Amino acid sequence: MSNLVVAPLFTARLEGLAGLDIETAELRLLGQVAGRHVVTTAQGATSTAGVYAAGNVTSLTETVIGSAAAGLRAAAALNLDLITEDTRRAVEAAAPGV
Repeated sequence: MSNLVVAPLFTARLEGLAGLDIETAELRLLGQVAGRHVVTTAQGATSTAGVYAAGNVTSLTETVIGSAAAGLRAAAALNLDLITEDTRRAVEAAAPGV
């Protein structure tokens, strides 16, 4: 009797993000490459300004609830970026050159 064990290779689907120059990295489990994922901060920011990612594209072994929580954090961080930019523009309009 012989046995064959094949480990899956998990890879984030990044075809739609080509050209954005988003950093990816290998996921290693027990010293073996298990896949490739998008590198993000804890808030979901990628290496490309203004681009956020969450869920299984960033953590290949994440559960559904963990992915949902990561999506919430990324959405909050993106919202903060938008508010910050709106505030900056309003201040510039109200006090040009300051």
